[in-house]
Amino acid sequence: MRSKGQRGSTEVEAVSRALFARVSKRKDQIILPLNASAAAGEVHKPAVYCVHSITGAGGSDFLPLARRLSEDVRVFGVQAPSAQMADPAFGASLASLAGVYATAIAEAPPPAALVLAGWSAGAAIALEIAHQLRARGREVALVVAFDGAPENPRAGWRRWDPRYVVAVLARLPGWWRDTRSMEPRFRTTAAGRLRSVLARLRRAALLQGPEPVGLRGVPDLERYPLAQRQFMTRLSEALRVYRPRPWSGPVLVYEARITPATRLPQYLARWRTAAPQAKGVKLDGNHYTIMREPRVAALGADLRARILRLQRATAAS
Repeated sequence: MRSKGQRGSTEVEAVSRALFARVSKRKDQIILPLNASAAAGEVHKPAVYCVHSITGAGGSDFLPLARRLSEDVRVFGVQAPSAQMADPAFGASLASLAGVYATAIAEAPPPAALVLAGWSAGAAIALEIAHQLRARGREVALVVAFDGAPENPRAGWRRWDPRYVVAVLARLPGWWRDTRSMEPRFRTTAAGRLRSVLARLRRAALLQGPEPVGLRGVPDLERYPLAQRQFMTRLSEALRVYRPRPWSGPVLVYEARITPATRLPQYLARWRTAAPQAKGVKLDGNHYTIMREPRVAALGADLRARILRLQRATAAS
């Protein structure tokens, strides 16, 4: 028999999923309320806007996190509207894409504390949205990155640095074990994981470039509709050429302890080229599992505590 707490969590998750299913059907929808307090418009509560990854889907990816943040925090997903994905200009520039999202966010009444968060490719988009909201006079209390950062090949250790090589090799056993806990749509067999490692090593040996940023690690790209694949490709190139302006506000970077097999992302080092004040938090899991149950519990608990502290500090000032 389930405990009262388990039943309560299940009920909250069911409400969140039903809410998301109802509001995400519109093809022009950008802002998706992901919990009841977001849908109710309770502006006295802090608001977290979670920006989509390379796929453009800003709802379902964040439902587990929304449940863990509880009703004390309003949680919204920021998605790329499917009605605009076929437009060859949409997503071709990070500044223009962030401008669309900043306009949608600015239309809502200012919350008690505004937090912009992004997972993977969404981290860089969230930073650009923060710049554009600040230019419009909106105060951004915190920028949060979930295992993502603006591209900067000069940040951190270089690939030829012995420390880089040692760090990658030290993480291989954990990566091998951890990928088995991923969702079925991301999971691969042992043979598949080995082929992936060998292919990446071969590219490195031939001095070929890595996969485009953002599309790196996306399995079975063909399963996405054509317009969405085209949007993902445009956005990948826009992320590659984007160079962020310096950001003086608070930045929090969550990094997964388990990194890709042959690459060290060094997200915090990359953030500190634009925001030297950025702080980092390590999480157990990999790029995907930190956003899923049960590992999202640690992320949700830490972020919720920080946001509520921000709210109290804002109210006291």
